[in-house]
Amino acid sequence: MAVAGAANASLDYNFLNKEEEDVMCTLFKKLAEENKAEGLAKGLAEGLAEGIIETGLECGLSEKDILGKLQKKLNLSLQEAKEYLKRFSRQPL
Repeated sequence: MAVAGAANASLDYNFLNKEEEDVMCTLFKKLAEENKAEGLAKGLAEGLAEGIIETGLECGLSEKDILGKLQKKLNLSLQEAKEYLKRFSRQPL
């Protein structure tokens, strides 16, 4: 439970009645699955943001318009949208 708590994982602790080795294997598998899902979601959001920004810049949209599109399409805060814009608008098209 300490490892799961430290990793801020949302796990079902009912499986902890098994032997210690089984518990650790199950715990690490569940943590790996959660981290993989988080990584995929983050990568998808970054890819979508990059596409929106590149398309917006190519079409001559203002930064304000691009920020609005990022916020609306990806459900981002203004700060998150600004961070993506700063990150991806510097890359060569």
